[in-house]
Amino acid sequence: MKLKKISALAELISAIAIVVTLAYLALETHQNTIAVQATIRQSMLAEDRELVFKQMDYPFVAPWLYGSRQLTDVEKTQLASWLIVFIRGRENQWLQYRAGVIDEITWESYRYPLRDILLREPAKTFWRTHSSRGEFAHGFGEDVDQFLADAPAPADLSFDQLIGFSE
Repeated sequence: MKLKKISALAELISAIAIVVTLAYLALETHQNTIAVQATIRQSMLAEDRELVFKQMDYPFVAPWLYGSRQLTDVEKTQLASWLIVFIRGRENQWLQYRAGVIDEITWESYRYPLRDILLREPAKTFWRTHSSRGEFAHGFGEDVDQFLADAPAPADLSFDQLIGFSE
């Protein structure tokens, strides 16, 4: 009888140890998830900062998007590279969103510049050409196309209004 009590007590202690271990592992997993999400958001910010700094190197990007500037062949090459980097960055963020690494609110805040840029006629043609070739992740092109189709027409802003120097 004494052996049965010891065995039952050992089973109870074992069950408690398993529950405590599972709780600890759940907490560790949650903390790891938070750390991964913070790292991804930091990476997203770094990508966007790099794009903004590249716009400083290529000041013709915004005037071209708003139809007030023709580009040289060199500038077209630079712009095509900038657009690919921009779209690839958003594609990566879309993949992170689809994988559940970033939340919907974060993804939405990064998705809207796609609309603002890709609805402008010069970039719209660029997008259609590259996405129709299947150059982006399966599903990303379709999601962007749907997003663009559902979006209102871009506001007819002057360059000064675009960059926030005029209302």
